Amino acid sequence: MTNYATIQTVQAMNGITEECHTYQHWRALGRQVKRGEKARFMAPMWKPNVKNNKETGEQERHGFFAKNSAFFARSQTEPIKA
Repeated sequence: MTNYATIQTVQAMNGITEECHTYQHWRALGRQVKRGEKARFMAPMWKPNVKNNKETGEQERHGFFAKNSAFFARSQTEPIKA
């Protein structure tokens, strides 16, 4: 299952219809999670396991690992003030 499908499934299981993203994604969209807000839900995300090769200095992928990520709804955010 892809990360997107996992997010949609967990969101539907929790009955959440509002737009949800991670903290970092909201920051990239120009919004800040309000102080004291708790995540609406947690979902396992597949992340690449990247290691640096000491001999060549290049990054190599060594599979993936699952990590729980916190998701916040739009109503829990506010625009970032300039």
